[in-house]
Amino acid sequence: MIENLESCIKEKNNLLEESLEKQGIDTIKNIKEIVKQIAAEDKNYPRISVNSYQNMISRLRDYFQEKYDERSQRYETLFKERFGSSFKNIDSMLENLEEIIDNHKDAQEKHISDIQNKNTEKVQDLKETLELQLKELSDRIESDIKSLLRANKEILGKIVVQYAQFGNDTSNISEEIQKTIIKLSMDFIKKMQK
Repeated sequence: MIENLESCIKEKNNLLEESLEKQGIDTIKNIKEIVKQIAAEDKNYPRISVNSYQNMISRLRDYFQEKYDERSQRYETLFKERFGSSFKNIDSMLENLEEIIDNHKDAQEKHISDIQNKNTEKVQDLKETLELQLKELSDRIESDIKSLLRANKEILGKIVVQYAQFGNDTSNISEEIQKTIIKLSMDFIKKMQK
């Protein structure tokens, strides 16, 4: 609403200024034309000096500026009379809105602070829980590793025993094979001798 009113004021002031400027320019043009006509009709008329002409233009400009200022002042006074109370009401409304916004902002900040505190507590609880679970898991892994090492020792012991037995069996088999080879060789030699 305020923006619309300000826009309206600017628009009216611009129109007023343009109107005064146009009237001033038109008047100056008319004066020039009259001076030219007078000079053309009768050369005996006294010529207007440049200074007089400039003074006349300056007075006209001052006159139009004065009129413009008067109308602007009247328009501003009229505007204040018509809309002054509205502006006061708007200012009051804006103050109330600012107060509401500030209260809402404070409430939001407190709410955010509460949430952050709760989140910090939850994170701490979660951290402690995870640390406890990690320790339990670490203890369990350590226990499992010890059990595996014991089982590996037992298995290695059995493998060593079996390997020793296999060595003995291999040695016995090797001896039997050698005996068999010798016997077969002897039998073959005997057959060949016959």
